[in-house]
Amino acid sequence: MDTLILEKVDTTLTVVISDNMTMDNTAYKVINTQKPKFLLPCSATEVNGKINLTYQVDNKMSLEDLSKKFSILELCKIYASIIKIFIQCEDWFLNITNFCQDANYIYIDIPTKKVLFIYAPIKEYEQNIEATKKLLVQLLNNCKDEDSLEVMKFYRYFAGANFTIEEFKNLLDTILSSLQPDECPTENNINLQPPTQKQVVVPPMPKEPEPKSKGLFGWLGRKNKKSDEIYLSSNRVNENLAYDNYQQPIAIDDTIPSEAMLTLVAPNSIFPRLDYQIPIVLIGDTFSIGRQDKANKPKESDYEFDVSVKSISRKQANIIKDDDIYYLIDLKSSNGTFLNDEKLKSNIRYELNYNDKISFSKQGIEYWFTTEEANGDITVLI
Repeated sequence: MDTLILEKVDTTLTVVISDNMTMDNTAYKVINTQKPKFLLPCSATEVNGKINLTYQVDNKMSLEDLSKKFSILELCKIYASIIKIFIQCEDWFLNITNFCQDANYIYIDIPTKKVLFIYAPIKEYEQNIEATKKLLVQLLNNCKDEDSLEVMKFYRYFAGANFTIEEFKNLLDTILSSLQPDECPTENNINLQPPTQKQVVVPPMPKEPEPKSKGLFGWLGRKNKKSDEIYLSSNRVNENLAYDNYQQPIAIDDTIPSEAMLTLVAPNSIFPRLDYQIPIVLIGDTFSIGRQDKANKPKESDYEFDVSVKSISRKQANIIKDDDIYYLIDLKSSNGTFLNDEKLKSNIRYELNYNDKISFSKQGIEYWFTTEEANGDITVLI
């Protein structure tokens, strides 16, 4: 199958289809006569034996650009819109495999805030479910609430071996009900304005640690040559900051249900992209720590250091909570995990106490461990 070619001039998108492909006249008629509200209208013309489909995208914003402003709730509403469209498309004699599933070429109509897809009515074109999964991951990578509990749940699901629309919808419904228990999901509540000011936390001066014993569409993206399926790709930049002193406030998401925190001991000139604070968000009583994959694969840990921090292993350590007691476990990391400067034996639980110092390797990647119970409420609004 020849490649579908997309051209964009000003506000007009053109899909050029080679002459050995067959137009799906039923789908084309549905698009232009019944006019589903989730599709961009298209017109077809023949030029030099090839069919040109043209789409107008004036007064519309790409989902890729808009999603960079989404909170987790807004992202879930977009997810709900997309999944609803994919489930109901067969009622319109349309096939999910013919939807453009690259967020750069999916649009939001600004006045109505509706999701609008490009649909290629071509009989020969087919994609597998991975194109849908890659679209959902592409949007998740853009979410500004990247450390929220809900984002972590999505990443954990995408990291699994299997993906289906039905399973994802079940997870999405559960997360949406927890985010807005008294409200039905609707894409019309999407906020197209810049995000509002978050809360800030002013961390306390760390105390000197006391000595202690040892004690986680398609067709418009990159083409897979073997299967003729074209997959989307995305690059994500984690914008972390180093801070000059312990009184420097940082913004956190007030939806994170964190009872414990890791606070950087001191800025590190070797690794300037260390997060100053790491909220410990427990999922099933466990919080996993590791490093991002250089290929930008889905997360394997609940918190991941930047890919440039080579001293951290892909799977470094776990913090668990058992009977209201926190424990630290090294996961056979390459450079070791240290508690108050003592190296931990791998896969053994070590009890954590307030203001213990946790070091990941001996490269100055050091954090104080604090808990809400011992630290008190230090959240202030600005």
